[in-house]
Amino acid sequence: MDYISDFNSLLKEKLGFSMFPYQEHVSKDLINAIDLGEKFVVASMPTGSGKTVIEIFLAYFLMKKGFHNIIVMEPTRLLCDQMYTKFWKKVYQDIGMEYEGNCEAFNEGKSIIVSTPFTAAKCDAKADAIIFDEVHHAFGDSRYTEALMQLNPRIIIGLTALLPGYKRYKLDLRVSESFGEPIVLSYDFKALSKIDPSFKPPKAIADLFDADMDSLEDNVYELFFKKKAKGNKDTLKFLEVTLYSYGKSAFCESLQRLNDKVQDNSAYFMLCDSEGLSHKARALQDILSVYRVEDFKPVLIFTSRKATAYEFEKAIRETKVDMKRVKVLTGDASKEERQKLVDSAKRGDVDVIISTLVGEEG
Repeated sequence: MDYISDFNSLLKEKLGFSMFPYQEHVSKDLINAIDLGEKFVVASMPTGSGKTVIEIFLAYFLMKKGFHNIIVMEPTRLLCDQMYTKFWKKVYQDIGMEYEGNCEAFNEGKSIIVSTPFTAAKCDAKADAIIFDEVHHAFGDSRYTEALMQLNPRIIIGLTALLPGYKRYKLDLRVSESFGEPIVLSYDFKALSKIDPSFKPPKAIADLFDADMDSLEDNVYELFFKKKAKGNKDTLKFLEVTLYSYGKSAFCESLQRLNDKVQDNSAYFMLCDSEGLSHKARALQDILSVYRVEDFKPVLIFTSRKATAYEFEKAIRETKVDMKRVKVLTGDASKEERQKLVDSAKRGDVDVIISTLVGEEG
């Protein structure tokens, strides 16, 4: 059966386009690995190369091969909503989305469900196959490990823009024992251009790093997301945006300043009294473990909030970067201090500048 040709007809009908030749090539490599009996297959492709289309094809292929209860894993609720709305539900009819935790889509027995790993585990879902977007999270994150072990699918297929070599060694032993060592198929821009001469790399590259919330952050975010937080409506929306945009430090600073407009909740105090870094700061550490300062210096890190800038400084302090060569630039600095910092950077005496918006000009 020509799965690629048949799927392209479906794709053309539903979305108005077909797969590019390089996407067809990667898809064939993936189904060859599946046909050989591999239970854990990963494809690494650059940002902007159309991994979602390949994921949609994989669901089509798996259903044709007799797989049921296919769960498409997205790392965040926002991505669940975006991918489901823009792509998945336009191609398939027997499909649902579940990230609120009420488990309705799973109870309805949809063939394909777009969900987060945590919601699927919470709903005690049945997974014949898992198509894992941003699969690098499965390497080293205990929450993803627990979800995979609980769901226990027959096969895991993952796609990601970036799977650094060090990440592969962080895979939990239980996962490799249950599903085997992952087969990793890597396609950088050069490889895709060789496969498909018409492939045109982007003029600029932007890698996306997910800033996953921990349980304390997620508990607070859910209060806002599910409209359970009490207080002034505009203030609550501001605090919600502050939490997911700038992290714990900025949120707690704003909460303290606006506490007369918000009803107290123990979840707020538990988060603000915790010692760990926020999800944004942890993501910064991930970035600097891949794009090392010594390879790209000088490095500029921008954030809109002063509290976040100082938390980023704390996050960098926990890495191997020489803190004597890391400077924070905020509106607290005088004009003379700012110029002195700029001059130091020009001389090569500074490797990292963490700046609020005051540093954008010049």
